[in-house]
Amino acid sequence: MTEKEGLGCAGDSQSAGHCPSGVEPAISKLVYELLRAGSSKLAYSVASGFPLVEYAYTLEADFETTSTTTIANVGQDQKVVQDSIIDDVVYQVQNQNTPAGLDSITNYFFELESGIEATMQIVGAGGGYEPYNMFTPIRLMCGPKKMWLITYNNGIVMNFNASITLPFPVTVTFVFRCRTSYWRKLLEMTSYEALCELKEMGYLCKTYEQVFCA
Repeated sequence: MTEKEGLGCAGDSQSAGHCPSGVEPAISKLVYELLRAGSSKLAYSVASGFPLVEYAYTLEADFETTSTTTIANVGQDQKVVQDSIIDDVVYQVQNQNTPAGLDSITNYFFELESGIEATMQIVGAGGGYEPYNMFTPIRLMCGPKKMWLITYNNGIVMNFNASITLPFPVTVTFVFRCRTSYWRKLLEMTSYEALCELKEMGYLCKTYEQVFCA
């Protein structure tokens, strides 16, 4: 059997509506949501009483001159060590020539309509996918999303493009707000082992066996 980590999946409605005996419906609902997102490890953590914690990954692209138009293959600043669910994405475009607090109105509206576009890929061993496979205005890439899964063997890669000439050098910073578990036991488990533990706890996991093992 082999793991297939890093890929989202869809469960059936029967599984999603099943709540094991003695389990709070809200906990059961989150467990199935995490399974559908592709992480039996995080689902097992929640089912076992270890809540998820919030943290963030950041990614920066520097348009160092006004003549810079493209920045390719920008990766996140941290290595993923545990399954992580991305719930939200925010960004900032910082004018490198203007100290913070000066000409703030100009900087604010430029950030909204900078003309900077990007693509986004989840890449790495075990598979991947492209949330944005065509250049998209960065403003439209942000905000609450469906759950995106990144794991220890994949990560985020972005390409940036200035569709119009920049009036000054800027730094584009993306922040990916995530949830994960710091339960050490998960680091020593495979996704399939976590799924088996969930089955023992009474969760309906047959649908997900096709995702976490071959």
